[in-house]
Amino acid sequence: MSIETNAQHLETNPDKKLLYPERVSYSAEKILKEILEYLYGDKEKEELTDDEKLELIAFEEPFVDKLSTYTKLATGKKVLYPEYFDTPEGQATLRGIYEFTSLEGHIDIRKNISTLITLKADQIKSLVEISTSWNDTVMIETLFQNINIDTGKLNIEGVQNPEKLTYIQNPEKLKKSLKG
Repeated sequence: MSIETNAQHLETNPDKKLLYPERVSYSAEKILKEILEYLYGDKEKEELTDDEKLELIAFEEPFVDKLSTYTKLATGKKVLYPEYFDTPEGQATLRGIYEFTSLEGHIDIRKNISTLITLKADQIKSLVEISTSWNDTVMIETLFQNINIDTGKLNIEGVQNPEKLTYIQNPEKLKKSLKG
């Protein structure tokens, strides 16, 4: 099985003589542009054949086994995006789930992370899903604001990585998993 794109690495471009080979990442803009063409329907997607699907499954199987080993170690690990909870919608979510009636004003999830232990698993799951969905939307909007569709170049200057807040529901269980 092979993945083919029309993108040609700059180092193999015969029209451009280079003293040093350019980084492979420079061709990423061409690949990104091609992906966007598929995304926006400018190019028709090609379905994998049954043989290609089986070949892909066989190729991914060792990675899935290895990944499952690592995910077992991360028992109860939850990632929240606190910037969501700084928004009015996030504050409403916190007040609804936490039922913080005694706190007035802005609730800072960073300072109140220890109170997550009082929540039920489905409430924590809800907080994680809502903040992750919000973060995904913000990151996609940021990507589209910083990409030049004509050239496929992505300007990442000034783009901030999202703040993450990691909460481990059962630290003792994780500690035991790590010790073996």
